[in-house]
Amino acid sequence: AANARDVLGKPALIVSNLVGHEGSGSLLQYLKRAGLANSLSSGAAYESTDVQALEVNVDLTPKGLARWEDVAALVFGYFELLRGSGIPGYFIDESVSLAALSWRFSERSEPQRYASSLAENMQALRLQNVGTASATAGKAVLGPARYLDGNRLFLQLPPGPGDVQVLATASSIGPLAKELLRKLTPRAASIMVVAPEVKKKQRLLL
Repeated sequence: AANARDVLGKPALIVSNLVGHEGSGSLLQYLKRAGLANSLSSGAAYESTDVQALEVNVDLTPKGLARWEDVAALVFGYFELLRGSGIPGYFIDESVSLAALSWRFSERSEPQRYASSLAENMQALRLQNVGTASATAGKAVLGPARYLDGNRLFLQLPPGPGDVQVLATASSIGPLAKELLRKLTPRAASIMVVAPEVKKKQRLLL
């Protein structure tokens, strides 16, 4: 279930950024070296007002398609690795800083597109949609406060009502990411394989 800390801190986006990393030591690098994948992408979203979702898409090679179960096991193995080692603090701080810079220097968008995005934010970030232990804290950080920035920043709950809201830190997001990783198990996942060789009725496998 989502709460104000999750909505503001975006732990799913932090995990998504790490899973989608393409550099040395990344999951994609391993899959490519094994000849199992061409590319990998990951994204985070709220499927509903109280459900977070993490989506991992892997473009499989013919060898990878034949061994899709091994690929899925490697993805969950990577989650297990992160559960054991934790997400590096520097990675979280870097993500927070880059998001802040991106928001501060955002390019102007077309009025029609901007109005549409505001309408979406008003639906996604309504106060009543996000649970929080303190109704006052919820009003201080959600609703209109987040309509304009589109909830693009990594933030943390302010100490009290009326206090200035501050950017999140590794110490505030770390525990949220740890809790999310605990839930990323095969039992909680839906795995879909899409390919011409796969019959339609077999595409939803878990």
